[in-house]
Amino acid sequence: MQKSIFGIILILILFPISQVFSQEYTDTNPTLSVSLNSQSTFVYQDSDGYTIVIGLIENNDPLSFLTNVVIQAKFFDDVNPNSLEVSEGSTVLKVIPPNTKSPLIIRSENPNPNITEVFTTLLKFDTSESMKNSLQISINDISTETVTSSDSVHTLSFSGILRNGDSFVSDTAVHFAFYDVFNRIIQISTIDIGDIDMNGLSSLELIEEINSSSVGFLLFSESDKFYSDFKNVKIPTPQLRTNSDT
Repeated sequence: MQKSIFGIILILILFPISQVFSQEYTDTNPTLSVSLNSQSTFVYQDSDGYTIVIGLIENNDPLSFLTNVVIQAKFFDDVNPNSLEVSEGSTVLKVIPPNTKSPLIIRSENPNPNITEVFTTLLKFDTSESMKNSLQISINDISTETVTSSDSVHTLSFSGILRNGDSFVSDTAVHFAFYDVFNRIIQISTIDIGDIDMNGLSSLELIEEINSSSVGFLLFSESDKFYSDFKNVKIPTPQLRTNSDT
């Protein structure tokens, strides 16, 4: 049964990051070639003043599945050499397959407009039991619309089907990681499905407000036993919404 659709991050009002809002990242050098992809990291303050860090963790090992990934973010201002606060986050995928990336999300514990710098570190991870690549996502329709051509928010409509493999699964979810022209992930949304019978199908429907900077999204799925390949989907040109009077 498909549960209600929700967005991990609904469209938050993205404040333009000024040139003084710098970002620093470090890559840990673990034995399994796991790293933070600093080129894809996006930092912004939401409409409530919280600082959001979205990025990618890369599992470059050709054999190992990873789980329990923990990333630490230290938040600084321009004056104090000590961090204002420290927060931890994890990846969207609970288990990251070999040679695969997963988006990550970290949110500051408090709203603070003085935060100008973020330093992120990969703290730890564990190896996991192998999973089968037995989830398949097919796309039926994608469209976007906007009220005016200058709108900073577009409405995305998506429909598709998720096909399960040869076993009953639970904790199934389908994720949308929206990215901009710089390949930075700027928003993540999720369809939470739950249980699917063996060889079962689940319809996918998402209507989401997305930032107009989004040019595409990564589409992927995970359950307690299976995972899917990543689909790289381009967002179509938005159509102007028309309102008819009766």
